[in-house]
Amino acid sequence: MAVEPEAKPPRSSRKGEAGIALVAVLWFVAMTSALAVAMIGLGRDTALTSRHTIHAIEARAAAGSAVEVAAASLEQGRWPTAGPLAWRQGAFLVQVTALPESAKIDLNAADDELIEALAAAAMAALGRGGDEALSVAHAILDWRDPAGTRRLAGATADDYARAGRIGRPRHAPFRHVAELRSVLGMDEALFAIMADAVTVHHGLAQPEGQPLPPMVRAALDHARGLGHGAESAFDSAAQGLDGSDKSGATPAFVTDPRGLYTLDIELVHEDGPGFRRRTVIWIAPPFDNRRYVVLETRTGLLPSTTAMDEVAWPGR
Repeated sequence: MAVEPEAKPPRSSRKGEAGIALVAVLWFVAMTSALAVAMIGLGRDTALTSRHTIHAIEARAAAGSAVEVAAASLEQGRWPTAGPLAWRQGAFLVQVTALPESAKIDLNAADDELIEALAAAAMAALGRGGDEALSVAHAILDWRDPAGTRRLAGATADDYARAGRIGRPRHAPFRHVAELRSVLGMDEALFAIMADAVTVHHGLAQPEGQPLPPMVRAALDHARGLGHGAESAFDSAAQGLDGSDKSGATPAFVTDPRGLYTLDIELVHEDGPGFRRRTVIWIAPPFDNRRYVVLETRTGLLPSTTAMDEVAWPGR
């Protein structure tokens, strides 16, 4: 029997199938390329995140070591008479400044007049009015005072509720400086200017010790009737009203009479990122045999403007 030859598809049909196959191949190549680019980007982001995480872990360890070194230097009376402690630790430049805590205003121990003066000085520095300052001052006082009391311009739980605030006054002493953020009327600008002037640790009605932070001096001047910007009764010839040094010399280190210090620790990595940690320590506390205790810690990043080229690295 004769076998008939197999019928061939028309040429136009073969061209169509080839075109479809070509489109499929091109689509596959495009999708593969896009996936490869995405994977490369994901890998880069993952590597960057991992590097930042490692730097943060290293910074935490370096900051812990810095507290140990600073505490030992303070305990043994070996703190530099001028300038911070500075050294190279691995990939970090470490700088530690010790500030006497007793030179600050205690939020829990200061009287009404001094809290009002502090709020007024801080508001004046921000260019705000006296009525707002009085409201913040009385809200601070109402926060720490027992329940049932309310000052003229203060704030109770009902005032916080009407303002849509989640928190309420504790009617107890401030536990740490950051708690000041929860007080009605307090915003980040006001907190930033007040934070370095206050403490919750020494329990004194009036700050003692030197040097007084600029905002503390401004508050004490205000309490004594000196206007904002006037010559401070607490200024030395070598220190300006803004805390600047008029003589060009670094202010001398002064021992805190109660052994309380804020350690301002700055860590700058050689790859660029900078970290900051502020730790309040008590040297030789009277209640046990420890060399020091940590009372409070705040951490954060240094401003991104800090560049390695601007840092004087030891040994370079």
